[in-house]
Amino acid sequence: MLCDNCKERPASVHITKIINGEKKEVHLCDQCTSLQEVYNNAFSLKNFITNFIGVGSAPVQDVSNDDYAACDSCGMSFEAFKKYGKLGCENCYDSFEPLLKPLIKRMHGKERHTGKIIRHGGMKLKLKRDIEDLSYKLKKAIEREDYEQAAVYRDKIKLMNSAIEEPEEVK
Repeated sequence: MLCDNCKERPASVHITKIINGEKKEVHLCDQCTSLQEVYNNAFSLKNFITNFIGVGSAPVQDVSNDDYAACDSCGMSFEAFKKYGKLGCENCYDSFEPLLKPLIKRMHGKERHTGKIIRHGGMKLKLKRDIEDLSYKLKKAIEREDYEQAAVYRDKIKLMNSAIEEPEEVK
C-alpha cells in the first residue's frame, strides 16, 4: 500500500480515526509522517488519560481537586497526574479515589479495574476475586434480609476458600 500523501513510498504508519461514527483511515510513509509528532502527541498515554480526564472541558465530577492536594506517601498532586498521565505510587489510588473512580469507570465500564488473569496458574486469583464478589452479594442479601440467598452465598464462599487452601497441581 502506497503513502496517501506522497504516493511514492510504501505506507508504514496506518492511522484509523472514528469521528461521530465515521471511520477515516490514513496511510503514511516514514518520511511523510512526523513520527515524533504522531506517536508523542496522538497516541501518548498522557493524551489518552487527559482525554478521559477532560482537561479543557467540563470537570469529571463535582469533587474539587483542591480537596485532594497530594498523595500522603509520594506527594504527587492530582494536577501532576493530569499532566503526566501516571500515578506516583500505589497509595495514589487511595488518595485520589473519588477523582479516579469516574475515570476508571469510563475506561473499563466498572469502577474497579480487574485486569487480565493468565490462563494457566491464575485460578487462585480468580477464586479470590469471585469470593470478593460473593462476599459483597452476601452483605447485600443480609441487608435485604434474604437469609436463604445469604446462606447460599456463605456456602459457596466456604467451598471456594477451601479450594484456595489446597495446593495447586504441578504439571
